[in-house]
Amino acid sequence: MFITGKYPPQPCGIGDHTFKLASHLSDLGHRVSVLCSVLDTAKDEAGGDHNDIEAIREVSSWDFRSVGHILKVVQDKAIEVVHIQYQATAFDQHPMMTMLPFLVKAKSLGRKRSVKVVVTMHEFAGPSKPPLPRLARRLWLLPLFIFSNAVVVTNEHDLFYVRKVPLLRSKVTLIPLGSNIEAQDRSPADKAIVRKQLGLDEGVILLVRFGFIDSVRVRQLDILLYALKHVCERGYRIKMLFVGAVHAESRAEMVTLAKSLGIEEHLFWTGFCPPADVSSYLACADIGVFPFSDGASERRGSLLAAMTLGLPIVSTNKRLASVLVHGENIFLVPPSDPVSLGDAIEELINKKELRERLSANARNSAKQFGWEKNGHATAELYRSLAS
Repeated sequence: MFITGKYPPQPCGIGDHTFKLASHLSDLGHRVSVLCSVLDTAKDEAGGDHNDIEAIREVSSWDFRSVGHILKVVQDKAIEVVHIQYQATAFDQHPMMTMLPFLVKAKSLGRKRSVKVVVTMHEFAGPSKPPLPRLARRLWLLPLFIFSNAVVVTNEHDLFYVRKVPLLRSKVTLIPLGSNIEAQDRSPADKAIVRKQLGLDEGVILLVRFGFIDSVRVRQLDILLYALKHVCERGYRIKMLFVGAVHAESRAEMVTLAKSLGIEEHLFWTGFCPPADVSSYLACADIGVFPFSDGASERRGSLLAAMTLGLPIVSTNKRLASVLVHGENIFLVPPSDPVSLGDAIEELINKKELRERLSANARNSAKQFGWEKNGHATAELYRSLAS
């Protein structure tokens, strides 16, 4: 049973990841269920199009009030493996989830076979409730590691540092993410239709950024807007498309900043849209722009989606990511540097050959992040815990 904060149709990259992984495990013959939050609104329908996955949408608050119910579901369903998809914000920033492996293991004492607990670390940030210094927030994660049977990391950067911790060295395994957006072949005519629907004039350079927006500064979107101003001032005809769900407050903040910079007319948003539409928007764009404060890495599902679709990408270069090579499959600049970001966008606009090389190599590199590999690696991990 997977435990995730949100699950389709709720917009969440980790929820989409969980659905993809659950689907592949189900295809391999595993009995799979997903415990997740209740649906946000009455208009939402039960999500997921894989009939063999049971979505248990019964958690209304990710805190200690829900512990009894979570443990009861584990027991009633005779679950053998609990697999937590961990990100603090996905679980309302509450420390309960860091204690859940201990609680699950304690509840299963006396059973013929104890429940195994696996946790995939989508981030290494501890819960912010109660408010604590950064080091204390990290220490909140210790029970999550100590009482889990296995810790999955999704990228080389996290693997490098986790292996330095004696407590985790024997538990950690690397299973890369897969793209939540499937690549689809589209002809130039198909792309032209989408661009026309977006109202783009011929010759306009379409920049795109895909991903949930819940904070302008954390997502480095203020840096992106200053970079766009830099590009616009040099006379380039550009439009910037933001694909994905956006918090109303964040969008209002971006509009205000864009107005002050004189670039409001260059921006537009799609809002939340289904994967097929995301694929269409990314496929018809000229350049992807993905700034991250901690740098590009393989744990960014939005970045993998853009690479899978062969989009030439400008991003930031702080993290250890052996798959991402500057000038080969991605163009990297320092984080928090709008001038460098703007210069990189301008360079890609002017160098068609560079765009084509980045595009071809990005598509090629993304092949190693397939869901079939992910599913088999996860199944093998479960088998190793059962032996």
